[in-house]
Order: sequence, then structure tokens, then C-alpha cells
Amino acid sequence: MNIIKPLTKSLKFKKKFWKLVLSDLAHYVVLALLILIFASVLVKNVQNISEELQIDTLDDLSFEAMQSDSSLLGKFYATFWISIVVCGAIYLLSQTYFKGKIYATLLKEKLSKAKFVKFLILTIILLAITILLSLLLRPERIVLFIVYLFVTFYLTVMFSIALFKTKKPKELFKEFYRIAIKKIHHFIIPLIITLVLFMVINTATLLLFGVNPYLLILGILLMVIFITWTKYYFVLVYKSVE
Repeated sequence: MNIIKPLTKSLKFKKKFWKLVLSDLAHYVVLALLILIFASVLVKNVQNISEELQIDTLDDLSFEAMQSDSSLLGKFYATFWISIVVCGAIYLLSQTYFKGKIYATLLKEKLSKAKFVKFLILTIILLAITILLSLLLRPERIVLFIVYLFVTFYLTVMFSIALFKTKKPKELFKEFYRIAIKKIHHFIIPLIITLVLFMVINTATLLLFGVNPYLLILGILLMVIFITWTKYYFVLVYKSVE
């Protein structure tokens, strides 16, 4: 495999690439809005409880105080979990649509209803695997964190590409094994390049924030462009080793 060719081709940012960046950006805007909505609902819920208990400030509100009224505690938990479920569902739909649209475009496929449902199921499975790995590896240490990034990123990208390359679940796993497992040595250098670039952009974002908090927006935009680029790059590498 020619290592240089996919890399140089991926760095030619054509009009189509920037449209894909907008899709990724749209997903992260949805995510940011969901976080803000969830936080506002949670704060409003706590404020309502403090008013019911006739507590002057939120600092005086404690879990013990909430336990004194079981109905209030029940309302708090109900609102909390309903918000989690609703926001989580919207996040998964957003993730599936925008990310699926990107992979479909890169692989010259269509994001049909059937593909959308399959990609949604895959997204849920990969999210569960990511959470499980974070619990097993406990990536607080830098080495484990790097391993965690490598594994979760590789699984997500390779399964996503394989899904749009196949039609049936059995074919999906065969395709994943054929490329992602049997030819994994072809992806080691691309993974290292991706990791190094991630660390550089992440450091640059932190430095920009240190200079001026408003420059954090620039750092976030750079990270979104990088995230889109990784998909494009790995699709090119994938095609080169088929």
C-alpha cells in the first residue's frame, strides 16, 4: 500500500469536504444545544424544589432536604431521567443522520431508511462498547487513554465504513474482519498520524483558550475540521487496501 497517496489526497480540501465539515458541525451544534437544554431543565427543576421547600438559596438545598418530601424527590428523578432519555434519543438520531450522511457521501452511497436504521443500531452498539471500554480500561493514565482512543476510534470508523460497504449483518462482520483485522498493519501509521495531529490540535486549542477565551471557538472549529478529515482519510486508506 502507498502510505503517502491517501494522506496527500485527503489534504486536498475540495468543496465536497467543506460540506461534510458542515454536517459534522451541525451534529456538534445539536449536541451543544442538548447540553444547554438539559442543564436548564435541571436547574429549573432544582429551583422549583427549593421553592416548594421554602429554601432561600440553592446552596441550602441538600439531598437530605429533598428526602423530607418523597413526592418532590420523585418529581426530581422523573424529570431527570426523562430529560436524559429524550436528550439521549435526539443525540443518537443526530449522530446517526449527520455521521451517516458523511460516510454515505464519502463512499458514494445513499443514506436510505434501511441504512439509517442499521447505522442507528451500530451507533448504539459502538456507544455501549465505548462506555464498557472506559470502565474496563479506566483511561486516567496517559498510556491507557491513548490505547482507549486508538481502539474506540478504530472500531467506530472501520465498522461505519464496513456498514456502508455491505447489505447484511453477516457481510458487515466479514468485511470488518477482512479489512480491519486481517489488514490492520496497513492502518497503524494512519492511526499514529491521526493521534499526533489530534494532540497537536488539542494543545493548540488549549493555548488559544489561554490567550483569549473567545479564541476557543477557533480551536473548536479546527477540531471539527480535523474530525471530518479523519473520516475522509481513513476512507481513502480503506479503499487503498481493499
